[in-house]
Amino acid sequence: MLGHDATGPRSVQVTVAGGPGPAAQRNPLGFLRDLRHALELADDAYMRDGSVWVGEWHTHPVGQQHPSSQDMRTYRLLLEDPELGFSELVSVIVTPADGWTCTELSGWVIRPSTGRSGRLVAAAANILPSRLIAPGSDP
Repeated sequence: MLGHDATGPRSVQVTVAGGPGPAAQRNPLGFLRDLRHALELADDAYMRDGSVWVGEWHTHPVGQQHPSSQDMRTYRLLLEDPELGFSELVSVIVTPADGWTCTELSGWVIRPSTGRSGRLVAAAANILPSRLIAPGSDP
Protein backbone atom coordinates (compact mmCIF):
# COMPACT_ATOMS: atom_id res chain seq x y z
CA MET A 1 0.00 0.00 0.00
CA LEU A 2 1.21 3.46 -0.87
CA GLY A 3 0.15 6.73 0.68
CA HIS A 4 1.21 9.34 3.20
CA ASP A 5 0.54 10.66 6.65
CA ALA A 6 -2.91 12.19 6.85
CA THR A 7 -3.83 15.33 8.75
CA GLY A 8 -5.03 13.64 11.94
CA PRO A 9 -2.78 12.14 14.60
CA ARG A 10 -1.72 8.57 13.93
CA SER A 11 -3.54 8.38 10.62
CA VAL A 12 -2.42 7.30 7.18
CA GLN A 13 -4.09 7.98 3.87
CA VAL A 14 -3.70 5.06 1.47
CA THR A 15 -3.71 6.28 -2.12
CA VAL A 16 -2.79 3.02 -3.89
CA ALA A 17 -3.38 -0.58 -2.92
CA GLY A 18 -1.75 -2.42 -5.79
CA GLY A 19 -2.23 -6.04 -6.76
CA PRO A 20 0.48 -8.70 -6.73
CA GLY A 21 1.34 -8.13 -10.41
CA PRO A 22 1.26 -10.36 -13.49
CA ALA A 23 4.51 -12.20 -12.65
CA ALA A 24 3.64 -12.86 -8.98
CA GLN A 25 4.08 -16.40 -7.69
CA ARG A 26 1.08 -17.66 -5.73
CA ASN A 27 0.42 -20.72 -3.58
CA PRO A 28 -2.17 -21.56 -0.91
CA LEU A 29 0.10 -20.34 1.90
CA GLY A 30 1.34 -17.07 0.42
CA PHE A 31 2.75 -15.27 -2.57
CA LEU A 32 5.83 -13.50 -3.87
CA ARG A 33 4.94 -10.19 -5.43
CA ASP A 34 5.98 -9.14 -8.91
CA LEU A 35 8.72 -6.75 -7.81
CA ARG A 36 8.90 -4.91 -11.15
CA HIS A 37 5.15 -4.27 -11.02
CA ALA A 38 5.38 -3.04 -7.40
CA LEU A 39 8.24 -0.68 -8.20
CA GLU A 40 6.37 0.78 -11.17
CA LEU A 41 3.29 1.40 -8.99
CA ALA A 42 5.46 3.04 -6.33
CA ASP A 43 7.28 5.25 -8.85
CA ASP A 44 4.01 6.36 -10.46
CA ALA A 45 2.38 7.13 -7.09
CA TYR A 46 5.40 9.08 -5.87
CA MET A 47 5.50 11.17 -9.05
CA ARG A 48 1.72 11.78 -8.90
CA ASP A 49 1.30 12.88 -5.27
CA GLY A 50 4.37 11.99 -3.20
CA SER A 51 2.93 8.69 -1.96
CA VAL A 52 5.40 6.29 -0.33
CA TRP A 53 5.20 2.73 0.97
CA VAL A 54 3.07 2.70 4.14
CA GLY A 55 2.21 -0.97 4.49
CA GLU A 56 0.79 -4.16 3.08
CA TRP A 57 -2.57 -5.62 2.17
CA HIS A 58 -3.41 -9.20 1.35
CA THR A 59 -6.14 -11.80 1.60
CA HIS A 60 -6.75 -14.54 4.11
CA PRO A 61 -9.05 -16.84 2.11
CA VAL A 62 -10.03 -18.96 5.12
CA GLY A 63 -11.36 -15.92 6.95
CA GLN A 64 -8.74 -15.26 9.65
CA GLN A 65 -9.03 -11.51 10.22
CA HIS A 66 -5.85 -10.99 12.25
CA PRO A 67 -2.20 -11.19 11.17
CA SER A 68 -0.88 -14.74 10.97
CA SER A 69 2.48 -15.84 12.33
CA GLN A 70 3.83 -15.69 8.76
CA ASP A 71 2.49 -12.14 8.42
CA MET A 72 4.24 -11.15 11.65
CA ARG A 73 7.55 -12.66 10.44
CA THR A 74 7.25 -10.63 7.24
CA TYR A 75 6.39 -7.45 9.16
CA ARG A 76 9.40 -7.98 11.44
CA LEU A 77 11.71 -8.18 8.41
CA LEU A 78 10.24 -4.95 7.03
CA LEU A 79 10.44 -3.10 10.35
CA GLU A 80 14.00 -4.24 11.02
CA ASP A 81 15.32 -3.25 7.57
CA PRO A 82 17.21 0.04 8.16
CA GLU A 83 16.96 0.99 4.48
CA LEU A 84 13.16 1.04 4.69
CA GLY A 85 13.05 3.24 7.78
CA PHE A 86 9.68 2.02 9.08
CA SER A 87 8.81 2.81 12.70
CA GLU A 88 5.42 1.15 12.13
CA LEU A 89 3.44 -0.10 9.18
CA VAL A 90 -0.18 -0.50 8.21
CA SER A 91 -1.68 -3.86 7.34
CA VAL A 92 -5.07 -4.54 5.78
CA ILE A 93 -6.33 -8.11 5.68
CA VAL A 94 -9.17 -8.90 3.30
CA THR A 95 -11.37 -11.88 4.21
CA PRO A 96 -14.41 -13.41 2.49
CA ALA A 97 -17.94 -12.79 3.66
CA ASP A 98 -20.71 -14.86 2.09
CA GLY A 99 -18.18 -16.72 -0.02
CA TRP A 100 -16.35 -14.02 -1.95
CA THR A 101 -19.52 -12.13 -2.91
CA CYS A 102 -18.60 -9.63 -0.18
CA THR A 103 -15.38 -8.97 1.66
CA GLU A 104 -14.40 -7.64 5.06
CA LEU A 105 -11.40 -5.40 5.64
CA SER A 106 -9.47 -5.61 8.91
CA GLY A 107 -6.94 -2.87 9.61
CA TRP A 108 -3.83 -3.24 11.78
CA VAL A 109 -0.94 -1.05 12.82
CA ILE A 110 2.20 -3.09 13.40
CA ARG A 111 5.01 -1.72 15.56
CA PRO A 112 7.73 -2.97 17.90
CA SER A 113 6.66 -3.27 21.53
CA THR A 114 7.93 -0.62 23.92
CA GLY A 115 9.46 -3.22 26.26
CA ARG A 116 12.67 -5.18 25.87
CA SER A 117 10.92 -8.32 24.64
CA GLY A 118 11.65 -7.61 20.98
CA ARG A 119 8.07 -8.58 20.16
CA LEU A 120 5.81 -6.87 17.67
CA VAL A 121 2.45 -5.41 18.58
CA ALA A 122 -0.47 -5.65 16.16
CA ALA A 123 -3.10 -3.07 17.16
CA ALA A 124 -6.49 -3.08 15.48
CA ALA A 125 -7.07 0.05 13.39
CA ASN A 126 -10.15 1.69 11.93
CA ILE A 127 -10.54 1.78 8.17
CA LEU A 128 -12.42 4.78 6.86
CA PRO A 129 -12.74 4.40 3.07
CA SER A 130 -13.30 7.62 1.20
CA ARG A 131 -13.77 5.75 -2.05
CA LEU A 132 -12.96 2.32 -3.42
CA ILE A 133 -11.96 1.92 -7.04
CA ALA A 134 -12.12 -1.42 -8.84
CA PRO A 135 -8.97 -2.54 -10.65
CA GLY A 136 -8.93 -1.33 -14.24
CA SER A 137 -11.27 1.59 -13.50
CA ASP A 138 -10.32 5.21 -13.93
CA PRO A 139 -9.55 6.76 -10.53
